[in-house]
Amino acid sequence: MISVVIPVFNEKDSVVALHAELLAVLQKTGEPFEIIFIDDGSIDGTVLELKKLLPIHIIAFTRNFGKSQALQAGFKEAKGDYIFTLDGDLQDDPREIPNFLKELKEKNIDLIVGWKRNRLDGFAKNMVSKIANGIARSFTGTAVHDMNCGFKLYRKEVAKVLDLYGDMHRYIPALLAMRGFRIAELPVVHRERKFGISKYGNFRRFSKSFFDFVTLLLMRRFIDRPMHIFGIIGSLFS
Repeated sequence: MISVVIPVFNEKDSVVALHAELLAVLQKTGEPFEIIFIDDGSIDGTVLELKKLLPIHIIAFTRNFGKSQALQAGFKEAKGDYIFTLDGDLQDDPREIPNFLKELKEKNIDLIVGWKRNRLDGFAKNMVSKIANGIARSFTGTAVHDMNCGFKLYRKEVAKVLDLYGDMHRYIPALLAMRGFRIAELPVVHRERKFGISKYGNFRRFSKSFFDFVTLLLMRRFIDRPMHIFGIIGSLFS
């Protein structure tokens, strides 16, 4: 069974078209499937649009909790052996789904991460993304070009071990690599945004992501010897 988990926030103009694209692709696979939308406290009527769609399962948050919490809720609800995640802004192309499934089964991978090689975003967003991904690769040792790409395919047991909070969804490949799971990437088609505005790029989100990144580095180095970090700090002060 295939589960598709889609967190959305103020995407009322995109969800109907995305649902139609998903149905067209998933029905051709011949596998049972479910589509789970997590509305992260939208205020533009996204939930009303979602309620018009079938088949679908909706999780609606009372306020905006963030993408990590939305994904966590979707993973908890998902019943499939394979769990896809993608963004709800129509920039991810559902026609890539069969390619992900083929790659995962043939190469015995636990997680496949999409790589938006030709990213159709503005210059500033592209540049920030390249710098952030370069830093993340250097410090975590996770060889993924686009760590924060929302288009991913997980084996069920992999998604279920995640415990996401803050902005840790940005570093899912690194979190899973720490646990010894096998990770690969697959180039994907990236489409221009047709509706709405990007939810990316303000200072508050940058600062939250920075501290979550520091948390990730500390976890990676000291998760099995947490007292060492205090020993280092104590030695420096001494």
